[in-house]
Amino acid sequence: KDSFLNQLHILFIKEGFKETQIQLFLKDLEKNKSNAIFIDKIGDEFYKNAKFKIADILYRRAYYLEPNNLDYMLKWTKSSIYLKEFDSAQKRINKVTSIEPDHRDLEYVIGMREYFKGNFKKAQEHIHKELLRYPDNIECKRFLQNQIKPK
Repeated sequence: KDSFLNQLHILFIKEGFKETQIQLFLKDLEKNKSNAIFIDKIGDEFYKNAKFKIADILYRRAYYLEPNNLDYMLKWTKSSIYLKEFDSAQKRINKVTSIEPDHRDLEYVIGMREYFKGNFKKAQEHIHKELLRYPDNIECKRFLQNQIKPK
């Protein structure tokens, strides 16, 4: 599993594959719903490398393969927020809130959305709420330190 992901990382990140090449690769992966985890992990690599458009595509595909997986939906929502697709992000936030209002990352994602819309006080409230519930949320802590806290 790890060597497979390492190979994908080399192909997609270091070699700079284009979106169309990734789309073709995904068509094969999507033939089996159990590949959602691989698509998600590939999305994580793009997300970590600030390639949010491709991460968005990958997370969306993983979610469509496993539509009950709220983690995939929230990852898709985070990448959409970086792409400033706030309305579609809000629809997904609403869906997760209606299903599992205490879901890990939910308050963080809401805080991200508020931050990128310029609502810094609201963003800080949601981020702090996330960290009260899930103090081990490293990504949320980094966002708080790098984005929200005054320098």
